[in-house]
Parts: sequence; C-alpha cells; structure tokens
Amino acid sequence: QVQQVNKAIARAKHAVEIDLIGSLRQKCK
Repeated sequence: QVQQVNKAIARAKHAVEIDLIGSLRQKCK
C-alpha cells in the first residue's frame, strides 16, 4: 500500500509541475 501511495503522490506532483509549466508558458506568450 505504501508503494501505491508514493506512486500516487509522485504522479500528483508531476501533474502539478506540468500545469505550472503550462501556465508559465501561457503568461510568457
């Protein structure tokens, strides 16, 4: 169960990073 939780957290962090990068790129345009 711990591994599944860690994977879920990693995916969530990765998704947040992608969203932040996307929003920053839109601001730069």
